[in-house]
Amino acid sequence: MFRVCAVVLFLVTLTAAHPTEQPLESPQPPAADQPAPPAVSYQPSAAEQLSALLSPLVEGAVSRAQCGWQLAQLAGRLERLQAGADAGHRALAELTRQQLRLDSVVHDVTALQLSELTRAGQAVPVVRGEVCQPPQERRDGKELSAAPEPVTNMTKRHIPQSGAILEQQPELEPGPEPVHQVRPTAEVESEADCEAHPAALPAHVAAYQEPETRACARSCLQLRNQGVAQDGVYWLTGLPVPVLCDFSHDDGGWTLLLTAVSRDGWDPYSVLGRSELSPSLTDNYSILRHADTIRDLGSGTRFAYRIETQAEKGRQRWGGIWFAPKHYSFVDETALQTNVSLMKRFDVWVYQSEGIKRRMPWINTWGYHEFKPVLTTATKDVNFWGTLVTHSSEVRFSPSPWHPPSARDSGTVLYWMREEVF
Repeated sequence: MFRVCAVVLFLVTLTAAHPTEQPLESPQPPAADQPAPPAVSYQPSAAEQLSALLSPLVEGAVSRAQCGWQLAQLAGRLERLQAGADAGHRALAELTRQQLRLDSVVHDVTALQLSELTRAGQAVPVVRGEVCQPPQERRDGKELSAAPEPVTNMTKRHIPQSGAILEQQPELEPGPEPVHQVRPTAEVESEADCEAHPAALPAHVAAYQEPETRACARSCLQLRNQGVAQDGVYWLTGLPVPVLCDFSHDDGGWTLLLTAVSRDGWDPYSVLGRSELSPSLTDNYSILRHADTIRDLGSGTRFAYRIETQAEKGRQRWGGIWFAPKHYSFVDETALQTNVSLMKRFDVWVYQSEGIKRRMPWINTWGYHEFKPVLTTATKDVNFWGTLVTHSSEVRFSPSPWHPPSARDSGTVLYWMREEVF
């Protein structure tokens, strides 16, 4: 359009510059008896009139073209800034996951060092319950006093702290007769052992205290594989919080990540961890920030997650079981994790724009929909049906908008995971 306007303007200008020439006539003196001709006012030519009409149109077209180009440049810059911010959030989430994995590795190394010492017959002072605790949650304890029998040369060892390398202390001279004797190695091993077949902790406890001995398993699926079949709360090796395991549904081995019974107190921060010492099916609860650590225990290429809604009316309602690629995160903030497969459907429903979406739940840290959806399967625009956790500022649903018409309100939401699909 810009080129057409420019050509028209050029033709108009050319026409105005070279008007049609009229032949010159010799002036004739007026006759004496004839009156003088009346004066004729100047009339602009057709070319000049056309030029005057087209000039504002051409100027407007040029101005609009310039504005459009500037808007396109600004939109491109905004897209690049948004992409950079998304990449930063993903990098921060990955750094958090790697830190949790590092803590778990340090704990494993410490436990292995203690195991090697006890197997070699070394006297290792042990604080009850310390071996199975992750390094960040260990309690400081006073080492048991012990004096060795008199020998010519003696070395003294100590418990490694948080994966520290064992060091041999300088040789000491023989001391006086010992006051206390070192406990037998068998006794040390029995205290350092974890439980392969633990019993579930009592239900409905306000805050579960760490037991003297943890379960040897690191996930509910590992407990299932070890023969444990009682639903309930367990303290597992490698996790700083207790977990609630479900062995009764869908082949068992499910770890509860989140329970949402109301809108009170939820936001993008509290959804990562809430009432972590009180796993419950009937109160608001979350250990979502530990989910990727459990996911990484799997050896396959996929993991499974399960969503149940309206759990106050019964289990396995209006949700299902999905398989997701191993690299997908439970704390994703991008809403881009859509390559998930629905393997089992609870009740009768289909994906729809106003309902459950084919997307792994993501955390809304960017403020879409005025921060009302906190954990959701929805898109970033249009609406936020298919939401698991909702901010208290949204009062139209109880507690979250889910899948109308049959399940308009989510009711109690249960969010589970299993690190292996089978």
